[in-house]
Amino acid sequence: MNAEDIRKAIAEDLRGTPSRNPDSLYPEMSKLLKIRAEDVVTQMHRMEDLGHIAKVGQASIRLTEEGSQYYFSTKQQVVTSFLKDNWPNILSNAIAFIALVISIYSLNR
Repeated sequence: MNAEDIRKAIAEDLRGTPSRNPDSLYPEMSKLLKIRAEDVVTQMHRMEDLGHIAKVGQASIRLTEEGSQYYFSTKQQVVTSFLKDNWPNILSNAIAFIALVISIYSLNR
């Protein structure tokens, strides 16, 4: 089972759960996925590093909004979110490209 499948299974388990004790999640997920608990722990740490899992209190975790968007968004939602966040950069690059084309055209005339 590859790492992305493990992370998706963890996200499914944490989805909609306000908080979950990781110590109960490790053995449950390793039995469910039929893999070593160390692999589950490794992928959970990776999800924490990516900001997809947040610690809540002393000994509980939850799926973040960013993690939920990453694992459960449709392609259209991902593209819409990307364009909404990056439209100023896209627009300024498009304007710069048009200005470059115009200047090259005027130099060659």
